[in-house]
Amino acid sequence: FELSQNYPNPFTSTTTIKFSQQEKGYTTLKLYNTVGQEVATLISEELMPGNYEYIWDASDMPTGIYLYRLSVNGNEETKKLFKMR
Repeated sequence: FELSQNYPNPFTSTTTIKFSQQEKGYTTLKLYNTVGQEVATLISEELMPGNYEYIWDASDMPTGIYLYRLSVNGNEETKKLFKMR
């Protein structure tokens, strides 16, 4: 699988997270604050191979740095995003 950097980054209210996976599998896309607490689960389902795009509306979230983690069949990749006012 491949997890792309979100865009725009930094962002004020919404940002797009793109990823692709080559095989069918149970997929989660979760967001964490900088102390490791989960703040949102964006995707949690079995997905077919393909390209995916998730638009996160963070307008109700505080300003700051967040980590987003994609997990496909137990393999994980994490990237940072920055929400501004």
